[in-house]
Amino acid sequence: GAQAPATPPMPPATAPPDAAPPATAPPATAPPGDAAPPAGSARVHFSPAQVETSWSNNITVALALDGGTDVAAAPMQIQFDPKMLRLNDVARGDFLSSDNQPAVFTKNIMNDTGTVAIQLNRMPGTPGVNGSGVLVTMTFQAVGRGTTVVSVPNLSVRNSQGQVIATASPQLAVNVK
Repeated sequence: GAQAPATPPMPPATAPPDAAPPATAPPATAPPGDAAPPAGSARVHFSPAQVETSWSNNITVALALDGGTDVAAAPMQIQFDPKMLRLNDVARGDFLSSDNQPAVFTKNIMNDTGTVAIQLNRMPGTPGVNGSGVLVTMTFQAVGRGTTVVSVPNLSVRNSQGQVIATASPQLAVNVK
């Protein structure tokens, strides 16, 4: 039988240098690995969570957030199998700009390695957003047949104080016929 390729352990998620908390913030302390997120915390998920398609077809999926409070940033790295999928585009969802405030959005799509780095955050000094909505929308093209998973390892959603309010590792199952 075919063996799944071994995946190296993920390094711990670290904030990019330009996202340092303001000098007045207390030092960030990482919660223990088994700590459950606080009750009522936001949930991040793919919509739909499972896709079935035919070879060469395009697939559009959203990464959505439910039940957010004071959401200000959701930087993320998305991983996919470049032998199965090609990422044609990533578009900013309307959630972080739902109150008509501008949001910062940058993307770096690396189809050769199957990764995309996304910066998504509110302008400094603006309050976070509450509620539910779409963070980003991705358009993939199926370039191989079989089943594969698109994942967002170690996603940390932060509030306007720079505190982590939700952590998630959402996954999208794709079946290409």
